[in-house]
Amino acid sequence: MIKDSIKTEGSRVHDSFSGEIEFWTTRNAKYNMIYQQLNTNEVKTILRILGSKDSSEAEAFKHQQKEFEEQHHFMAEDYVKLLTSLEGQFKNISSGELKVIELTIPSVYKSL
Repeated sequence: MIKDSIKTEGSRVHDSFSGEIEFWTTRNAKYNMIYQQLNTNEVKTILRILGSKDSSEAEAFKHQQKEFEEQHHFMAEDYVKLLTSLEGQFKNISSGELKVIELTIPSVYKSL
């Protein structure tokens, strides 16, 4: 299930800055839902029971869960934060008014 969700999300495309924000916001929402499901009491109980039986499947699942959290879920959260913070600045730059662009660029560099 986790691998399928990651594979599906990895194949999506986007073609603009607002598309990039939408892409990462959607990905973050999906990954957050998976993250919440993986951290329910039911899943924790099942893993505890399997772990008490020295189950290699439980260890493999825990490893995959940790990899998902670190490499996909938390990264998507960080991208949404970054892109959201830059959104207004890029709107200013795309407005085409030279004075606005001149005032916005230092703020973009600082944010990055």
